[in-house]
Amino acid sequence: MRVLPYTELIGTDDSKLFLRHVVTKDTTELDAGSTVLGCGYRSPDEEQLVSLRAACPHARWHVVGDASSPGLIRHAVTGGSRLAHDILRGLASASMR
Repeated sequence: MRVLPYTELIGTDDSKLFLRHVVTKDTTELDAGSTVLGCGYRSPDEEQLVSLRAACPHARWHVVGDASSPGLIRHAVTGGSRLAHDILRGLASASMR
């Protein structure tokens, strides 16, 4: 797992996300198929999610924590944990086929 703090999403294409470090201005490209975006302390931005889904329609998008609704950090952690469990369970089921 790679964590990229202090970065912002600056663009997308069919399969990549383009990020920029807010201090150094260095840019990074990430494969959109294996990326988790943490948006920090912001209100839910439905327009951003719609743009991401349109830019990378093949990706599965999941929204948890304050990005879905305001709450406590423990609610965000629980939501993320449940999602990770569901994804892993789905991968295990797929590998058994």
